[in-house]
Amino acid sequence: KGLDLMKKNKVDAALTELEKATTVYPKYAIAWYDLGRVYESQKRPDDAARAFNSSITADSKYVKPYINLAFLHAGKNEWEKAAEMSAKGVKLNPFEYPQLHFINAVANLNLGKLDDAEKSAREAAKLDPKGQMPRIDQVLGVILAQKNDLKGARESFAAYLKKDPDSPTATQIRQQLARLDAAPAQSAPAPRTGAR
Repeated sequence: KGLDLMKKNKVDAALTELEKATTVYPKYAIAWYDLGRVYESQKRPDDAARAFNSSITADSKYVKPYINLAFLHAGKNEWEKAAEMSAKGVKLNPFEYPQLHFINAVANLNLGKLDDAEKSAREAAKLDPKGQMPRIDQVLGVILAQKNDLKGARESFAAYLKKDPDSPTATQIRQQLARLDAAPAQSAPAPRTGAR
């Protein structure tokens, strides 16, 4: 009932039903996860995090709450926690969720763990063959620029612009590409990237 109400965009009614479901059956991992999603939609990140953690407590092998928790931590610049949550999700299912690899790459980039960040970004790219997550190319470009792989950074930034030429960050990426092209023998400073 809660899911049906969510689909109809009746958020308050969905919240009531999902809270009932988790009260009656606290081991209902999917209900906790959906409750967390409702809290997210209401801009209640702390309540969302509690619900996602309850989902994991109910079923530690259910992958989806790890994704949401990793993004919540990244949104607060809690990079260690974002890296930890995404790594746990990846360990449970390394083949189905490119967003887990992506947020792990972002977290490791912000932690200065460039090799781990590059590995995760490349895994995310493999799992996104249709290019539905162009930010993967942006993050990989930043990582490669910081590793002084200017050719790779150029290729990644160009791939990002090809997939999402009108994105809010496209101008910034074009400027970064211009800096890389103007200074082929030296490392250009790479921009930091956000979580989403």
